[in-house]
Amino acid sequence: MTTTATSKQGRLFNYLSRGKTVSSESALSMFGVRNLRATISDLRDATGVDITWYTGRHGETRYYIPQ
Repeated sequence: MTTTATSKQGRLFNYLSRGKTVSSESALSMFGVRNLRATISDLRDATGVDITWYTGRHGETRYYIPQ
């Protein structure tokens, strides 16, 4: 699988690569990603990059790439 800048996964990966975090709600509104957990898993497999998560202030799961 390849991630291009124009695909949903590619745009999400570029966003995370810039040090930003993303939740399911923001991934849906910004990138059209409905199943963020599965998309993150696919990105981990495709890129080999460690994408991790934490619980946000409002109890939501937020994903990011540790710098």
